[in-house]
Amino acid sequence: NATCPCCRAPIDSKTNLTDEQMHRELQEVYLGYTELLQRNQDQMERNRKSRERYYDLRDKTNELLRRQISLREMIEETEGYNEGYMAASFEFFHGRNRKYTSALLSASVKRKGFMKGFNNGASRESRRLDRIAKEFKRQAKRNVKIKKRLVQSSLWDCGVYEVEPKDPFQNVTVGLSDEEEEEDEEEEVHSSNNIREHENDVEELVEMVEEMIV
Repeated sequence: NATCPCCRAPIDSKTNLTDEQMHRELQEVYLGYTELLQRNQDQMERNRKSRERYYDLRDKTNELLRRQISLREMIEETEGYNEGYMAASFEFFHGRNRKYTSALLSASVKRKGFMKGFNNGASRESRRLDRIAKEFKRQAKRNVKIKKRLVQSSLWDCGVYEVEPKDPFQNVTVGLSDEEEEEDEEEEVHSSNNIREHENDVEELVEMVEEMIV
């Protein structure tokens, strides 16, 4: 059999390997196996992380798509709701015989979300307008009570009371001196003046009240 000129290993076949050659070959095969196994584990780890990113990205994409679909449905329902409000107002002010029409309503009749919002808006606005109309009719039929205005009929309604005149002989005694008599006369004159002033004030108040009543 042909052998290698350097190591004398057989070239054509390895059936006649020595123990040393077999041990060396096993070490080389094991080293290649461990290297390949390590590379395989690294690749599996990268695949696992890539798969996690893929699942995460897929979930986020699906969530965004669902949000966009929900937003689109909400926009359609809002458009229909506004059209329903206008349709109910139009029929309320122009009569039930006249139907509301618009380009948006004609183009969106077959859209489920639009018609759902349209029906809800028309029903709600119609009930609101009917309730307002009933309230106005009830207020129109309500009896208005006008309170009677209080009119002053006498002087005593203003809180003015009659002033009783003083007795001029209240403090008079028999056998007074000339000075005491003079003082009594002055008091009598002063009290009479006060009585006249009170009478004049009362007459003025009566005249003012009569002018107010007229």
